[in-house]
Amino acid sequence: MEKIKILKAQCGVTEGGMACGPVGGNVVATVTYEVDGEVSYLSEVEVQGIPNFYLTEDDIFDKLLEEDMDDEEFTEYLDDNYLDGFAGFELDIDYDFVNNLRDEETGYGKLLLYIIYIVRSELDEMSQFITDSIGKTIDEIDIPLLDVESLEEIW
Repeated sequence: MEKIKILKAQCGVTEGGMACGPVGGNVVATVTYEVDGEVSYLSEVEVQGIPNFYLTEDDIFDKLLEEDMDDEEFTEYLDDNYLDGFAGFELDIDYDFVNNLRDEETGYGKLLLYIIYIVRSELDEMSQFITDSIGKTIDEIDIPLLDVESLEEIW
């Protein structure tokens, strides 16, 4: 398993707005991690239950929270760094792929579970989880069952 070290994790919610009425904000998370001395940033933005993943060389957490879709340069950067696959997993819009992540051998599947847990867990659980995981490698972190995992697939 790759030695993926968690350096930092952040989570927040965008402001939201109006569509055909009030619309809640999107949940945003970014995990800063290191593999063999190289630092990368995995981000997830969940929009109405649909996960969107980005892998970047820069920390884009604050820009994602701003949600400035008029910033054409940043929007293009997001398009260029959007993940429809990661470490051999096809990332679909309904989280079906999570049922295969716990068996994954390299650690990147567990990294995906890590960020999804941050996005989908309750605030108090998420905050403690992040605090307890900083500085650890992904294989040292016990990731609780996700609400989107199928118990039939796990057992």
